[in-house]
Amino acid sequence: MTLAVIAHPTRMVPPSEMALILGEEEFEDYLDKYLAIEQKNWINATSSPRSGCTLRVNGDFGQPQPVYINRRTNNYLAASGNSGQIRLGGGEEVIVSCPNNQAIRHPNIVSTVHTATARCVSNNLFSGAGWLNGNRAFGQLTCAGHAFYQAQQTSTRCFNNGVVIRVGFSVNNRFYPLYQSCYNQNRMEVLYVWYNQNANNAVHQNGVGRPSWL
Repeated sequence: MTLAVIAHPTRMVPPSEMALILGEEEFEDYLDKYLAIEQKNWINATSSPRSGCTLRVNGDFGQPQPVYINRRTNNYLAASGNSGQIRLGGGEEVIVSCPNNQAIRHPNIVSTVHTATARCVSNNLFSGAGWLNGNRAFGQLTCAGHAFYQAQQTSTRCFNNGVVIRVGFSVNNRFYPLYQSCYNQNRMEVLYVWYNQNANNAVHQNGVGRPSWL
């Protein structure tokens, strides 16, 4: 199973594609090698200064936290490599959403919105045409309560005839999955879950309260 490393010394197969192929110890070794190689690929990008906006995973996000979608990638906001910082170019847009009909909160909000677009100005300042007054701190955007996830059953089968369930959030009538689970309907039991493991997982948010359980 080392062919992926030998054939492509600077680009390995994503760990998510190897999770069901390798054994537990082999997978851990593979993940370590993957992160070591990817860190070298990202080090220049994460160390060089850039114009635009920089948001720290710990420090620039208010609580309860909205759902953030990067309009350029059409996916969740993610840090650059393992830097713990999200970098956006000037003028880049982020969709801000408080699911379940919750209103977006900010000290300088001028209209009630549940989903809106924020545009990078500089550093941690963003503008919001029609709903936010002036260029304001991104970290002051919050929801009334924790964003509530959705679980969607698919037609895909997994281990022992289990059913694959996608878990994530809906924004602007589009579902954005965070992870998938293999669910045994007869025993009402989750057998296992899986998600993409990338370098940005190296830095996680601290001090975030758990949402309530079903």
